[in-house]
Amino acid sequence: MAGQVQSRAREPGSGSDPASETGRSPLTLRGTSLLKGEQQDMMVATAVYVIVIGVLSLVCFLAYGLDKRQAGNGGRRVSERTLHLLAFLGGWPGALMGQRQFRHKTQKAAFRVVFWMVVALHVGIVGAAAYVFATSHPA
Repeated sequence: MAGQVQSRAREPGSGSDPASETGRSPLTLRGTSLLKGEQQDMMVATAVYVIVIGVLSLVCFLAYGLDKRQAGNGGRRVSERTLHLLAFLGGWPGALMGQRQFRHKTQKAAFRVVFWMVVALHVGIVGAAAYVFATSHPA
C-alpha cells in the first residue's frame, strides 16, 4: 500500500527532477536512501566538527608556542595535561604542527606515547560516532 502511494505521488517522467525519471530518490548512500533532513543533519554535524577541529587546532598550536617560549624564559609553563586535553578535544592537528614548528615536546618519549594514544582515542571515538550515525537510520 505504501509503495502504491509513493508511486502515485511520483510518476516517472512527470516532473523536471532527474530523480523523477527513474522513480528513485537521488539521495542514496551504498543502497541506503537518506532523507533530506538526515543528509542536512550529517552536513551540519560535519561542518561543526570541522570548525571545532580548526579552532581547537589553532588554540593548541598557540599553546605549544607559548609553552616553548615560557620554557626558554623560565616562566610559567602550560601543563602537559592541558596540552593532551586540548589534543583530545580535537586540537591534535594543531598540536602536531606546533610540535614540528616549535620543535617542542618531540624528544620526550613518554609525552609522545601519550600524545599518539590521545590521537588514536579521538579518531576512534569520532569514527565510532560516525559509524553509529550512518548505520542507525533504517533503509
